[in-house]
Amino acid sequence: MLTTVGDSPQACLRAGQALGLLLLHMAVHGVQGQPLGQVTDTEGPRRRLAAVLGLVGVPQLVLRLGYASGHVATTRRALDDVLI
Repeated sequence: MLTTVGDSPQACLRAGQALGLLLLHMAVHGVQGQPLGQVTDTEGPRRRLAAVLGLVGVPQLVLRLGYASGHVATTRRALDDVLI
């Protein structure tokens, strides 16, 4: 979980910078992350999450981390099928 002291635009920017560094560090070590945005998208769930976990800060992002096993790439539509 990524938290900030406050919920100002500057705090959100710092959280984004921290997330960028975290994702780069994870990639170097083969770890993948999946954001669980529904937990922090709106104010009500964010406050409940902070209260339940006894957080001092403001939750900005919950990120599930792990090692992915091999996966097959999905097929893509041809560019001509997508552009008009």
